[in-house]
Amino acid sequence: MLQEIHDIFDDNGFLADPDLWSRDLALRIADQLGIPELGDSHWAVIDYLRDDFLANATPPLEGDVCGELDLVEDCVQRLFGGAIKAWKVAGLPDPKEDARTFMRDL
Repeated sequence: MLQEIHDIFDDNGFLADPDLWSRDLALRIADQLGIPELGDSHWAVIDYLRDDFLANATPPLEGDVCGELDLVEDCVQRLFGGAIKAWKVAGLPDPKEDARTFMRDL
């Protein structure tokens, strides 16, 4: 599936250009990452991540995301299996090594 469009992703599996993202692509990425269904809470997190990144160019703290959306404290982990998967489904570019390490350690 994603092999067909592999060239729009970098070597770490992040979308190289966030402008290429669409909800359809998010569904395909989620499926490839083992997230079979995206519900309203998933989309709320995705929209928050995209809006925040496009405004600030850095990943927000997971607690900020969940708190702002009035979701349980570890919503990103529960919904996506981690911040990196959420970031990938949101179609955002590689946040670079330091941020990836921080995201993995949440």
